[in-house]
Amino acid sequence: MPKIIKTKKLTNKNYNIPTLYAFSVIKGLVIFISGLLFCAFMVLKSPQSNFFYYMVYVFVALGAFLSGFSASKRINGRGFIKGLISSAAYMLVIIILSIILMKFNMSVNLLLLVPLCLVSGFLGGNLAVK
Repeated sequence: MPKIIKTKKLTNKNYNIPTLYAFSVIKGLVIFISGLLFCAFMVLKSPQSNFFYYMVYVFVALGAFLSGFSASKRINGRGFIKGLISSAAYMLVIIILSIILMKFNMSVNLLLLVPLCLVSGFLGGNLAVK
């Protein structure tokens, strides 16, 4: 049975630790998907620009950072470990979605996500600890 903890926010709800990690991963995915939609819209408007093709990596890093930051804020303990765990879950979801959407065709660019997500989540977890 998972350990039940109280969150730092002023609520009466008790959440278990996997639920808190899921909330932080969902926050990161919202940032990533909104940034992805923005980049797709901008590429449709100006297809000659290669800038927005690479902005996706910035939004991946921002999502991992937010995931690590919110996990470390909500769960007491070592920030860098909480950030790494939540960004690893975030990275796993993005890789699974990418593989499914690309019809199981792995790309070398997909391997860039691993260190990018882990480092961003690590930094987010460290900055969340006061």
